[in-house]
Amino acid sequence: MFRAVRLLLVLVAAVACATPGLASEPFRIGYHQQPSISPDGDLIVFSWSGDLWAVKADGGAATRLTTHASHEGRSAFSPCGNMLAFESDREGTRNLFVMPLIRKDTGVVGGQTRRVTRVNQFFSLGSFSACGEYLYFSSMMDRAIDRQPRMYKVPVNGGAIQRLTDAFGQMPTASPDGEHVLFSKGRYQWDRPIYRGSGSMNIFSLHTPTGEFKRYTEFDGNDFDAIMTEDGSVVFVSSRDGQNNLWRLEAGATDAERRRLHQLTRFAPSEEEVTIAHGVRHFSASPNGKHGVFAVWDTLYTIDLTDRRARPNAIEVFASPDFDGLEIRPMNISSSASDAVMSPDGKTMAVVTRGEIFVRPTADGRNTRRVTNTAAREEDLAWSPCGTYLYFSADERGVRSIHRASVSLAQIDLEEGLAPTEPKRNGGEVDPIAGEWACTAKGPQPLPEGGVPFTMFVERDGDDYKVRLSAYGLLEASATDVSVSDGSMTFTVTFDGRSASFDLKVDGETLSGTATAEGVTADITGSRTTRPEPAKDEEKKEEKKEEKKDDKPSPGDRWESALRFDIEPLIHTGEHVFKPMPAPDGRRMLYLRERGDLILRDLATGEDRVIFEWWSEPDVQWLGNSRQIVFSRSNLNFGSDIFLLDLDDPDLREINLSRHPDIDTMPRVSADGKVVAWRSDRRNSTFSYDIWTVFLDKSLEEMPDYEMDAYFTRAAQQARRANPISPPDFSDAGEYEPQDAYELDAEDAWLRVRRLTSGGSNGNDVAVTPAGDRILFTARIGNDYNFWSVNPRGGARRTVHSGGVSNVSMNLKGDTVTYTVGGVARSANVTGGGAKTYSIDARVIIDVVAEQTQKFYEAVATIGRVFYHPTLKDLDWEGKTERYLQLAQATRTSADFNSVVNMMFGELDGSHLGISGGESYSSPSILTGFLGVFTEPVEGGHKVTHVIPRSPADADRTRLHEGEVIVAVNEHHFGDGVPDMCLMAALEGTSGRETLLETRTTEGRTRFVLITPMSSGQYSNLLYENEVLDRRQFVEERSGGRIGYLHIQGMNQPSLQTFIHDLFVAADGKEGLLIDVRDNGGGSTTDYLMASLTAPAHAYTVPRGANPDLVQPDHYPRDRRYIYPYQRPISVLINSYSFSNAEIFAHAVKTTGRGKLVGEATYGGVISTGAFTLIDGSRVRRPGRGWYLPDGTDMENNGAEPDIFVLQKPEMEAKGRDLQLEAAIDEILERIDASEDPLWRYGPVNGR
Repeated sequence: MFRAVRLLLVLVAAVACATPGLASEPFRIGYHQQPSISPDGDLIVFSWSGDLWAVKADGGAATRLTTHASHEGRSAFSPCGNMLAFESDREGTRNLFVMPLIRKDTGVVGGQTRRVTRVNQFFSLGSFSACGEYLYFSSMMDRAIDRQPRMYKVPVNGGAIQRLTDAFGQMPTASPDGEHVLFSKGRYQWDRPIYRGSGSMNIFSLHTPTGEFKRYTEFDGNDFDAIMTEDGSVVFVSSRDGQNNLWRLEAGATDAERRRLHQLTRFAPSEEEVTIAHGVRHFSASPNGKHGVFAVWDTLYTIDLTDRRARPNAIEVFASPDFDGLEIRPMNISSSASDAVMSPDGKTMAVVTRGEIFVRPTADGRNTRRVTNTAAREEDLAWSPCGTYLYFSADERGVRSIHRASVSLAQIDLEEGLAPTEPKRNGGEVDPIAGEWACTAKGPQPLPEGGVPFTMFVERDGDDYKVRLSAYGLLEASATDVSVSDGSMTFTVTFDGRSASFDLKVDGETLSGTATAEGVTADITGSRTTRPEPAKDEEKKEEKKEEKKDDKPSPGDRWESALRFDIEPLIHTGEHVFKPMPAPDGRRMLYLRERGDLILRDLATGEDRVIFEWWSEPDVQWLGNSRQIVFSRSNLNFGSDIFLLDLDDPDLREINLSRHPDIDTMPRVSADGKVVAWRSDRRNSTFSYDIWTVFLDKSLEEMPDYEMDAYFTRAAQQARRANPISPPDFSDAGEYEPQDAYELDAEDAWLRVRRLTSGGSNGNDVAVTPAGDRILFTARIGNDYNFWSVNPRGGARRTVHSGGVSNVSMNLKGDTVTYTVGGVARSANVTGGGAKTYSIDARVIIDVVAEQTQKFYEAVATIGRVFYHPTLKDLDWEGKTERYLQLAQATRTSADFNSVVNMMFGELDGSHLGISGGESYSSPSILTGFLGVFTEPVEGGHKVTHVIPRSPADADRTRLHEGEVIVAVNEHHFGDGVPDMCLMAALEGTSGRETLLETRTTEGRTRFVLITPMSSGQYSNLLYENEVLDRRQFVEERSGGRIGYLHIQGMNQPSLQTFIHDLFVAADGKEGLLIDVRDNGGGSTTDYLMASLTAPAHAYTVPRGANPDLVQPDHYPRDRRYIYPYQRPISVLINSYSFSNAEIFAHAVKTTGRGKLVGEATYGGVISTGAFTLIDGSRVRRPGRGWYLPDGTDMENNGAEPDIFVLQKPEMEAKGRDLQLEAAIDEILERIDASEDPLWRYGPVNGR
């Protein structure tokens, strides 16, 4: 219903039609997030559209508690029910806030909001403490090595943040009696109920008086969101029946006692529903444990936790949608260009910005025109060589098709009397009504302040008038009952059975009036923007037409003065087709299908021919004969090469121009095919590109420099004379006759390739002029990363643009290059200079529901095409898509939308999936400074309990001492009592800035220290480095100096360099090595590590004069190996936070027999992934490559199993003991002592 009413709302501000009060049904909230419930069970607070809302527990109209542009998430009631704690990012990162709640007979009102935590870290709210004095939360604010959160408490009224325990855990929730804190361990992944593995969540409790822990569940799936009732029972969410449902453990029981475990809810999808988005979502209970609340699909439920036979009670919640951005959102997208191409005649620039196409003349002072006006995402711009058509692709339900736009009405038509209709009356006088009018509708909310613009087109057709309204993607409608009399005009616009009546009065070049619908009136104002010239008499008109008959405007002239456009589908097969690439003769077109099939279409007959089918997108360029192409294409080893192909060769024989196992990609070619340039990483580390080139005419290689310069000068002069071709005549085309193929020296091209840049210059954005006289690219040369232009030998280098560019394309003549920078289209001469900016005027109104629909379809359809599993695990993906669309359309913020999409991705039970980002409120964080100390609050300030080595507080000039009390930070004095200000709050804004500390020494004297605190990143890195050193020292002591230790933080290049360094520091002279990949989030460097660890021990060397007694069988010249080797025994420590490439490494060590795995199984999340962006900038991961063990086992959902299983328990974490590390030391020593050969060897020598 609201989709229909919204369009009328734009034109008449009919709030009566858009609000529940006057609509036939009230607005029902359909996607509730993070509900909490009051101690008396009467009030529920939940998050919707980024704000907190309150509603009575039996449902009804909700009251909005927060109105900030930020996102408010999880909330919790205080034990007395008069205060609400919640998460918000309103002041930067997600921190904790509180507000008082005032209950009235008419409802509830929120009081003044106050921030409780003041650190630029991310906090997740758990609950109030049972006494109501503290907030419990989890955070990774003190993260060292571990990728797991810890639990903290902070005084509600201000004070120091304190750890609840040194054990890891998340979502701490106080029991009603205050003696227990329930929490979960594992990855918080409630949207993957099918997951079974080491990363699953389980439930524990901390007994606060004694510090003892209890484990309640050992299910290999997810148990989470646990609370304790007054009788000591534990109620929690579990996926043990395949959906998330509520379960209860009797007081004191664990899930090993099956008879004491009871299922409270049994939510499951019916066959018609397909899914209920995994069942119970965001379960929460009142502080006294009596009342529960949660969401399932689009409905809130309450449950009486005191009644063991209680059933969930569904409630309906309604709200006024009358606030900014709910249905429509004005937006200026003028600086969001993602593509720009110049027309063949150089007179028009076409631009894609935020998925819509605009054009503007390249000459200054002309208007921008909008070509497309849909909720679809348009992209892949390409001009037809004659300039008649602008080709592009657009998506529908996530599937792209190819379209073409042409000019249906141009200003030149009006000027030359060639318009399709002639607005006229009163003889030769100008019609006072006809023309194009820019109008505005103003009225109450939800219209934005300033109203909503729309365009009215009025045409005279004989004695009648035609009126059409366009409201920027919200409305395209023609009027009925048009009546014009003496400058007044009335008409009716109808949509979906609802009508708006317009009554307008024209006064010269302006108009005013009203629009009325269902008794509600909006004010309309407008001014004429296009006015037809006075009509001539018929005889003169015919004479003019005859005169102009032979002087018809060119397609380029019409685009330059375009007013209206015709858009028609060109290739709309139901398959995913995109990237139109018209041939230079305009008669054929290449395009891509599905994942990377290359298709050739005959534009005269509409017949398609498959050139090749492939699993990844090729990068294709036409040669000037409209017959041959160059392209790059990936192979199954994930290298890529450059190929030349004659499309009219019956055998379609591909000639490999590059022939190298590394990545050669982004080929660009001159029109005659003689100059080819591309980027390659063949001489550098992977993905570090230089620019390479080859001449496909050997005679060019033999020319001296002066002769080559003359040759390319002539070629450039010839190219500059190029003009757009005449539009092809397909009416009597007959069979297509291709041009002759160019004779090119291609067979041995791979032997003659040359490098234009060097040193891993990060070459990109390659372009070659049609004449081949200039090669353009972005690269880092010296200290400058610019857009460069060089001649084919790499000389005569010029700067085209300082800095990086995107979307590079050449014009037809080859003298101008077009590109985008900062979301704006630009051009420059190919040799530098002549830079010009093409600003556009792109103010639009976003239809929020339509955009959420488009984003959703694009996200899920793309994943459906690229997800590594060929059958999508046999899911009904289309059925689930339509089901989840209902929820997606109920969202209005990026955070809520992303939550829905992530739930759908959870159906795949796969890793490396997810969506993040999008448009949202962003407040700059005030960066907290870190001194490098741990403190505790005492009388008068914060006492230093530990100084972190190598921190600012450990430096000679700024050293702080244990026992010293910090009494002031700059102007913040903590006072005489226990401070109610956290030290980190006092250090807000001090990161990297000289800061004055006043301290009280252990002797009682006052001291001043001028210190520069660290950033949070530096603090985290320092904690990591010190933890590694502590573990290394522990291994040194426990092994008696025999074993080395190193930790690999990530599978990336910086960590690889650290590994090589640490390998020497930690392992040189040791009998064995422990390699720790616990809490390693992955990357791509497994094979580099394995190259080091599996280097064959085929020989050793002894230099003249060396003491033979010191020579070991693994001494070998360092310069003869690609990477520093280690050939002695190893063990690898793993846990459930070893992820992705860290798991591949663990599997590799086990598969090759290189060492033992110690700890817990890895998570089981192994898929290679990339990413793509949606129209609003949201980032969606695209896991497209599966990994399998030699026996065919999919590593996804099959973690690497340890040879020695050791569970790390919370009680050991709290004591600082690492049982896994201890076991690894003991095992490797036993293995070394039992072996006669100190080295690891491949094959028969090692008995393998």
